[in-house]
Amino acid sequence: MRLPLLLTALATSVLATEVGIEVTNPVTCARKTQAGDSITVNYRGTLPNGEEFDSSYNREPFQFSLGKGEVIQGWDQGLLDMCIGEKRKLTIPGSLAYGTSRGIGSCKTDCTLLFDTELMGIKGVTKEESVNEEPGKAPDPGKDEERVSPRQSGLDHVILGFAGLLFVVSGTLIFIRARKAKRAGKGIFGGDRYAVVGQRTA
Repeated sequence: MRLPLLLTALATSVLATEVGIEVTNPVTCARKTQAGDSITVNYRGTLPNGEEFDSSYNREPFQFSLGKGEVIQGWDQGLLDMCIGEKRKLTIPGSLAYGTSRGIGSCKTDCTLLFDTELMGIKGVTKEESVNEEPGKAPDPGKDEERVSPRQSGLDHVILGFAGLLFVVSGTLIFIRARKAKRAGKGIFGGDRYAVVGQRTA
């Protein structure tokens, strides 16, 4: 049976207490949820004794406007500042859920509810925007890697990158100092010292 999460009239006016938030799958992002966002979540609701009373996994992800009073207070508070793909376990006291107005499963009144939640999306925000660094922000030279592709210029192979300009002439071994990187693959990834041998072309 699907709980009427939209019926906030069932929520009590008892003084609110804290929502317990445990991040079970942390995600780093530039754009987190904020009040007014239309968000989509998957969730599983249980009582402290492990009894499951509701789950979106049996249907489809649930969409609502965050911070607008469309759901229980515990959700409006517990799903703020969340990244797409992040998972949280919310422990919501009865005062931030349905209070004494109704029972949930075997719990008759003032029920503490546990929700395993996953943020599936924020309307108008792509996952790529969520998980990447902020647009326009300068990369951290000690942290981020920068791909630098080789290309041919005149008779010499030239590598262009943030480290500057490198000419490789007549098979001479040339070292460059670029920004720290984690790997080298196709082309050149800036980082540490790379030995590059170039062949002159006719």
